[in-house]
Amino acid sequence: MADLRQLRRELPFFAGDLPAFDPADRPGEPPGWTLHTVRAESVEFRQGDRDRKHTRPAYRRAAGHWTKELLWT
Repeated sequence: MADLRQLRRELPFFAGDLPAFDPADRPGEPPGWTLHTVRAESVEFRQGDRDRKHTRPAYRRAAGHWTKELLWT
């Protein structure tokens, strides 16, 4: 546990040392490589339960904000 606490203390230090991501600097890409971005409008999860009372939360984007609803409980 002491190692985990130490890592959490040091993580912001190491993260601050990372260079900013530059999309133009992608070494080693094969010719014809294409980057795709997916912008989800909705996401659904299925959460299992030992008693088979599964929960299906869904998140939907509307006007730039996410809302949560339960499809099945």
